[in-house]
Amino acid sequence: MPTIESSLIEFAEYDAELSVLVLYLVGGRVYKYFDVPSGVYSDLLAADSAGSFFNRKIKNEYRFENAAR
Repeated sequence: MPTIESSLIEFAEYDAELSVLVLYLVGGRVYKYFDVPSGVYSDLLAADSAGSFFNRKIKNEYRFENAAR
């Protein structure tokens, strides 16, 4: 699993078949984001600041739900 250095995101998983991004946040919250293109996941991993990228490009752009850890 690729690592993300972030004060917001502990780690991320991506299901390419379903286009679902799962973000495990510091503090224990888990969110599933739906219909996320694989390029957005790649850009998240490559971002200088994963938290800033998340806030700008993912947070209010894709349908999501809270998920249990």
